[in-house]
Amino acid sequence: MSIMANLGNLRLANWNGRSVHGKKLEFFDFLERHKVDVGIVTETWLQHKQAFYHPNFSCIRFDRISNDAERGGGVLIAVRRGFRFTELNISTKVIESVGISISVGNENLHVIAAYFPGARRRSIWTQFRRDIATLTRRAEPFFITGDLNARHRLWNCWKANKAGTLLYQEAANRNFFIHFPDAHTFHPTGRGRPSTLDLTLSNNLLDMTKPVALNELSSDHLPVILNVNLSAPIENAIPKCRCYSRADWPRFQREVNSKLDLLDPTVTALNNVAAVDAAIEFLSTTLMDAEAASVPEVQKRTYEVAKIPESTRALIALRNKRRRQWYRRRDPIYRDIVLSLNRRIRQECDQANFSKLKETLRTINGDRDTLWKITKALRKPTKYSPPLRHEDTFIASPLEKAQLLARSFAHAHTNQMPDDPDTLAEVNGSIVHIDQTDLTGTHPWLVRPKEIVQIIRQLKPKKSPGQDKILNCVLKKLPRKAHIFLAKIFSACIRFGYFPASWKHAVVIAIPKPNKDSTIPSNYRPISLLSSLSKLFERIILKRIEQHLEITRIVPHEQFGFKRGHSTNHQLVRLVREIRSNFARGKSSGMVLLDVEKAYDSVWQEAILHKMLQGNFPMYILKLTRSFLSNRSYQVCVNGHLSDRHGVPFGVPQGAVLSPTLYNIFTADLVMLEDVKYYLFADDTGFIASDSDPTIVLTKLQAAQNAIERYQRKWKIKTNAEKSQAIFFTRKRSPRKLPQNDISVWGRHIPWSDDVRYLGLTLDRKLTFALHIKTALSKCDKLIRMLYPLVNRRSHLDTNSKLLLYKTVFKPVMTYGFPAWYNCAATHRKKLQIKQNRILKMMLNLEPFHSTDDVHKTTNMERIDDWFQRVLPKFWMGCTTSANPLLQHLPVILD
Repeated sequence: MSIMANLGNLRLANWNGRSVHGKKLEFFDFLERHKVDVGIVTETWLQHKQAFYHPNFSCIRFDRISNDAERGGGVLIAVRRGFRFTELNISTKVIESVGISISVGNENLHVIAAYFPGARRRSIWTQFRRDIATLTRRAEPFFITGDLNARHRLWNCWKANKAGTLLYQEAANRNFFIHFPDAHTFHPTGRGRPSTLDLTLSNNLLDMTKPVALNELSSDHLPVILNVNLSAPIENAIPKCRCYSRADWPRFQREVNSKLDLLDPTVTALNNVAAVDAAIEFLSTTLMDAEAASVPEVQKRTYEVAKIPESTRALIALRNKRRRQWYRRRDPIYRDIVLSLNRRIRQECDQANFSKLKETLRTINGDRDTLWKITKALRKPTKYSPPLRHEDTFIASPLEKAQLLARSFAHAHTNQMPDDPDTLAEVNGSIVHIDQTDLTGTHPWLVRPKEIVQIIRQLKPKKSPGQDKILNCVLKKLPRKAHIFLAKIFSACIRFGYFPASWKHAVVIAIPKPNKDSTIPSNYRPISLLSSLSKLFERIILKRIEQHLEITRIVPHEQFGFKRGHSTNHQLVRLVREIRSNFARGKSSGMVLLDVEKAYDSVWQEAILHKMLQGNFPMYILKLTRSFLSNRSYQVCVNGHLSDRHGVPFGVPQGAVLSPTLYNIFTADLVMLEDVKYYLFADDTGFIASDSDPTIVLTKLQAAQNAIERYQRKWKIKTNAEKSQAIFFTRKRSPRKLPQNDISVWGRHIPWSDDVRYLGLTLDRKLTFALHIKTALSKCDKLIRMLYPLVNRRSHLDTNSKLLLYKTVFKPVMTYGFPAWYNCAATHRKKLQIKQNRILKMMLNLEPFHSTDDVHKTTNMERIDDWFQRVLPKFWMGCTTSANPLLQHLPVILD
């Protein structure tokens, strides 16, 4: 039976899916056919790593947080795209629930999905009462739908259970109503009588039709549909976005040129910081208005989903017919037929999804943008955003989630380390000197339009914008008049030593950390979105800072992080060469790897300026940096809702162009002992001591660690001792040749590890790299599982696209850090070659015994060792021509 939706109605559907992931196609087809506005699913059985999306619906879900032994449960609400709604904060203990609030005229309608798995303990029944009270204690209209496993004779069950009795009592005491269909909604496949378990609780402030159970969908529960008569129509907002591929860029440039008058006092009279702020505001408004006039708004294009074939619909109709016969006769033969048809329907739905993917892959034909989108979706499927846990409650409202995350991130921008009185006095003296010194004399540092054009050309067009919403692709289309306007603004900022206040505010997006509980706010990583104009000006400043660093050589040669011509490969080669040369001289090497706690977030800002003053930086750079670091703020954004503003009293701005270089300057005076080798890459700190006597190695390492610890206490840097590591590289087996004691890091003993991970490379005690290659192969196997729909033998993706995936996705994982281990044992390199052979044969759909030489000739792909021999000379040439003497003197041995 089908209920037609009327104008001014909200159609709700409630279904216990009993594992909905494999029934997604059938479920959303049901919602589309019956024109359901809000679909509620209980017992989703979804895991946090499983995506559940549809282009025409927004899915709000709450997955059960449990181990594999307690899998199941979970609730989900699918809201038709375009409906304006917000998530509700619902704090229930034993009832799994998730809710939304839909705006209806001047009031809100609350729709809640609820599932109760049942229980036997008395304490749970007490909490069940409390949860029912929590859910129904609402003054606005509400509809609580789901499966509460509550049986009662009132709603056509043959007998009552504990949950049904309590629910009946609560309904009588709290003045809410229980709505149920005439037909039973649950028909057990085994023993037991049919029951009505899928109920709707409401306060009856809005009229509704009687729920109707439909004989559809693959589950032992039937879906239930009801209509709610609304007092006002629901605001349906169709999401739109700007289509930059259809932009009229000549018109954009004309609009900008018509509004920018270089003779206007707004440009020519930039005599103070207020005038600079006004000019920036005027330019931002001009660019946004020109963009609105030249870039059309279009509805967001949704991806096409698979359709249920007619043959499958015939199976569904047959299944429904046989299920009705089973319900009437309770004959086990009909039950077995229904279960068999359900399996057949799921298989054909999977085949329909696969056919849709094949069709999509056939149409790629060199379209790299589509290929990378599909690859990204397979490698990193978008996870749902769960409610956040705060004490004993769950926070689901986007605004409150933003507030909670903002407070969590604010804890990172603190520094509880005690001050060193002498150091503090020196730093304060430097700050006073910088503040009291005026900028005088000529200004050879003024910015020219040509410099701005060169920087804009290097910008990545697809970077996300900050709060001003100005994209890099818009900056790339600026006319020359805008370049001159920007040059005048930047020159004025440099002249006044002023970094504009509007460019110091960040919009933060929270990204969950991998393999962590995503309901805990501290397990999120902030991604700061800054103004594109701000980053443009930062690159102007960075260019001048780097020019000074090239002259003064303040940053030590051992620091390889964020320096031109330096990479992780260079530092790893230097490290491996040192250890192997010690092996050749009969020496062992001990290495300590320190993990700096909140390295960028807790930096002492005033100390950076003090060290820059000691490094003889020009005063205009000091004032610009002072202005850049001070009075910064951020807001966390969750689904378009912004938190309150929070200040950044410590640390360098996350996502800023200047931050890595400023951190390098801050740690440039790290204390280094003569007999110890240091390996620095940004905040990753490692140092090595070597000797034939392990006791001497231990003594040197502890002395180096003590010196670093004194330095860190002076400059308020904290090392996370729990994440720090130590390893002893040796080829000697005698226990007398091994260290007998541990290294102490901030009062904690660090045990010696058999292997450590440094800059993505796994190092074992004998430096065989066997474990690293094993890890690389394991990562490659994981990638194959993720991208299997694209690279399997039956994939309809064209060969060139498959080979492109191998070169850009698989091969970098297999060969990461190869300049450091290219001459490891041939047996280890052979494993990589075998893996490459298997992947290429799978991509080309060739038999395993097919000639490997023919595979490489067909694909124009080099063997692993041949590729090493071709690429390495270029790497060594870069080392010998480097300005860093540590790279110039690397031994070059090509085996």
